[in-house]
Amino acid sequence: DLQLRQTEAREHADLQLADLQKLTGIPPGQPFFESSLSVNSIPVYEKIDSALSVRAGRSRGRTHFPLAIDITPTETTITFQLWYDASRVTDYAAARLFEHFETLLAAIVEAPERQLRLLPVSNENERKKIEGWSRIERPYEADQTITALIARRVAQTPNAVAVVHEGKTLSYDELDRRSN
Repeated sequence: DLQLRQTEAREHADLQLADLQKLTGIPPGQPFFESSLSVNSIPVYEKIDSALSVRAGRSRGRTHFPLAIDITPTETTITFQLWYDASRVTDYAAARLFEHFETLLAAIVEAPERQLRLLPVSNENERKKIEGWSRIERPYEADQTITALIARRVAQTPNAVAVVHEGKTLSYDELDRRSN
């Protein structure tokens, strides 16, 4: 039924992708899409095993997208393949994305009736880590905006480390300059 509706909808799609790209103002040579999600042939099966098993593997497939996910169901399994351009996506980022995808799929299997917006993408360890970062261990002036608090910190200690990400640091002064 889904494939039939999609086929019928395409009958009325008379704007080619190249024309659509021109209408958006995207310069020639710049990609229109940065990622691809492809669901291949969705046959209807009487019974799909609800057990979830995700295995990492390597594929020699190629895509012109920086990031692509292919989903292929069979009678007994559903295969998820993740391809990425290593010059644009790190191995670490790709692995994290796949882990988030695995967490989401496991949550769907556990509670298929749950609303999509309520499904987790972070695993329990990540959620605990984020909660730990979010804990406020000392009082602050609740009537001040974050911008005002950072501006005060820039004035007090401009060279102190404000942000650390992937081994790189930004001082409060650098953070302030970049944000303006």
